[in-house]
Amino acid sequence: MLELSIPGWGLVALGALLVAAEIFVMAFIVMWFGIGTILTGLLTLFIPDMNLGLQILLAGLLGGVLMYLLR
Repeated sequence: MLELSIPGWGLVALGALLVAAEIFVMAFIVMWFGIGTILTGLLTLFIPDMNLGLQILLAGLLGGVLMYLLR
């Protein structure tokens, strides 16, 4: 069975793009999910066996928790 996943560097790059997109959105929502995606990418570098579903879930949860706690 083929398990899909995004490489850690790809998640870090996607998170950086989301943080940069915050300049245009100016709602301070996209930034938190960008930071969550960056943290998930860094975690994927240490745990490379994460599948795509877990990566998306973790990025969303981290972004939501960061937005709730730090907003």
